[in-house]
Amino acid sequence: MDFAKSRSLKTFILFGLVLESGL
Repeated sequence: MDFAKSRSLKTFILFGLVLESGL
């Protein structure tokens, strides 16, 4: 399964959203 990959991708997207929100 790609659970780890999916989780990593989710974290990456979340981090990006937080970065955009912080700008």
